Amino acid sequence: MRVAFILPSNAKAAPNVVASLLIKQLVKSNIVVDLFVFKFSEVDRELPFEIKPVLLNFKFEFSNYDIVHSMGFKPDLFVFMNKMLGKIGSCKIVTTIHSDVKKDLIDLYGFCRGFFFSTLWRCASCKFDARIFLNNIQMSNFGFHSKYLINRVIPNAVELSDYKFSWQVKMKNIVLYCGALRDIKGVDIALNSVRFSNLFNLDVVGDGSKRSVRRYHDIVKQNDIEGRVRFLGHSSDVNTLLSKYKIIIVPSRSEGFGLIILEAIYSGLYVICNDIPELRSLFNNFPVFFYKENDAKSLALVIEKILDLPDIRSVDNFFKEKFAPDIMGRAYINVYKELAAE
Repeated sequence: MRVAFILPSNAKAAPNVVASLLIKQLVKSNIVVDLFVFKFSEVDRELPFEIKPVLLNFKFEFSNYDIVHSMGFKPDLFVFMNKMLGKIGSCKIVTTIHSDVKKDLIDLYGFCRGFFFSTLWRCASCKFDARIFLNNIQMSNFGFHSKYLINRVIPNAVELSDYKFSWQVKMKNIVLYCGALRDIKGVDIALNSVRFSNLFNLDVVGDGSKRSVRRYHDIVKQNDIEGRVRFLGHSSDVNTLLSKYKIIIVPSRSEGFGLIILEAIYSGLYVICNDIPELRSLFNNFPVFFYKENDAKSLALVIEKILDLPDIRSVDNFFKEKFAPDIMGRAYINVYKELAAE
């Protein structure tokens, strides 16, 4: 079997991390894989893939592959346009949807443009042979279903060996937020939680638009917590970053999976999540704490309860097995084989 992946770039973004891990599993299973990207990222933000990415030009030979697997709006639209132009042939096309695209794009571009592009994306996905979602809530809310395509839920995975427990003394009273600085990620909830308690401070790691960053700085000033919140910018070394903290918060208002949750648990952090259906469906029976949805005061109370708990020193084996890379890899391979047999 020969598989081509088409990604927006080779940047260190969560979807690409998952794609990289999946490619590694496919190569281990003796599947021939090629990787194409629309853009090469800056050197300090490149993600090391198992195979070298190739810059995609618009003359792509779908006939060279049994499966073409795209991820992201631009790659999916590229594949869709080729499908409409009759250039796919017998090749089967697969997409992985990494978020609630409607909420995500409206948050990025505003209601009108976001609604238009998300509707276009969801309509285009109906022409694929298979769509992979990260949780059941996301799949049921996506809409635009068709009896002619496969819809599956395959959770993300993390390579456990990439993360290790740190035995150094962690920053007990400093809580970490690590992610994009966007409203959909609930950064404002994290910031507002600080004013409800004097027992902890907050480090914010990540970047965003100038407008978003300015707005979050304004929230800090308005709440008079400037001495208790640090904006640390982008970090290219998540492993080292996580080793310094005891608690991480994931206040997302919408989330496809939340890869940082796995990374944090594998690094020995307590994880506190916004109680949204997507994260509840994935992590309800695992070592994750939840606070009342979108409630900054509730978040502060949960943080206070965790501050005096002992450091975590191990991860439950059941958790490691559920989100193991080989489990994810086999699930994708089964979809590929099912399509190839049609």
